[in-house]
Amino acid sequence: MDRVICSVHIDAEISKCVLNDMVEESGVKTYLHALGTQPIVEEDKVKGVNFESKSGRQAILAKVVIDSTGDGDFLPYVGAKFETGMDPKMRISALAMTFRVANVDLNRLNEFRETQPAKFAEQGKEITKLSG
Repeated sequence: MDRVICSVHIDAEISKCVLNDMVEESGVKTYLHALGTQPIVEEDKVKGVNFESKSGRQAILAKVVIDSTGDGDFLPYVGAKFETGMDPKMRISALAMTFRVANVDLNRLNEFRETQPAKFAEQGKEITKLSG
């Protein structure tokens, strides 16, 4: 079975700053380091979310509420139907696997990939076998 492997190289700290700037420029009000604890439901409609943060408890009301917890944490509160299992063959099921590798000379890596593509591909396949 052939695999498509995507590898994106970014500076995570600079990326956070750029993304925060983009959100701020769009006019979105952010609540950083706040944990959504429970949706506010009235007449079977989600009207907002209760949050906990260093500032204390706060209810934030909204016209539209999007559960962006990654795990659908609010779905049981509102009686929404959901499935807990996911077909491991589905591409989406592996998207949460992220990691950082420090002290990699990316210029040297890119040079190796460009000058020795067959060896680079061979080593990539070997790593894939090792990772299961």
